[in-house]
Amino acid sequence: MPKISISRKDYERRIEKVREELVKKKLDALYLTNEVSIFYLTGYYYIATERPAALIIPVDGEVTFMGPLLEKDHIPLRTKLIKNVKTYVDYPGEKHPIEHFAGFLKQLGLHNKTVGTDNPAGASGRWGYRGPPIMEKLPKAKFVEERELIQEMRVIKSEEEIELIKESAKWANLAHSLLQDYVEPGLLDAEVSALASYDASVIMRKTLGSDYQPTKTGGFPADAGFRGQVGPKSAIPHSISKKSDQGGRRSHNWRWGGCRRL
Repeated sequence: MPKISISRKDYERRIEKVREELVKKKLDALYLTNEVSIFYLTGYYYIATERPAALIIPVDGEVTFMGPLLEKDHIPLRTKLIKNVKTYVDYPGEKHPIEHFAGFLKQLGLHNKTVGTDNPAGASGRWGYRGPPIMEKLPKAKFVEERELIQEMRVIKSEEEIELIKESAKWANLAHSLLQDYVEPGLLDAEVSALASYDASVIMRKTLGSDYQPTKTGGFPADAGFRGQVGPKSAIPHSISKKSDQGGRRSHNWRWGGCRRL
């Protein structure tokens, strides 16, 4: 059976590594808002929209997630690493989420401690963040910018990660190979991409079995992007999306990662 997920043991190793670094840097906790970093440490993926969320990793104590109420039921389905979940009601919200975060940090005893963070504002979002910074609400705490810690950890891959990368590459290769089969005159780029991605994803799902659960939100698990530079316009690099030219298939098919002659 191919490997399909990171083990709990490997996640625990990552969290322990964070705590070791916090001790070295004389920090009492790490405050993370980056959704990829949160996923890397816990296996839980959260889309930071207009609802702020953060992960707190103290040197001593439980890993804590702070976020909207709707995440309370989601987290146990994805990870056992987050023991403490603190939530706020956002619709209708009676006070700004960062006010709740300040209160949560007081409950955790971090309101007067030194905290490393990847985001001095204390919250982020794909549509931007509007509101006071967390340090304004907790003047007795000292927030230290700590953007590189998780990024540096991610550079060195564990054996489990390498195994998963190899497995992922197999399915990415299948999806991109199918692009060559589905290029037809008159098709939109999106149609070619969807056909190849769908078929590759179905084959992957059947092969990996019911234990496989996609962590990607939206799109296809095996996804192959396509810019159909087919025919005369293939001479224009990074062309905008369009229908495949009527000139046919015997020219260049630009794909993510390179150019291949069909």
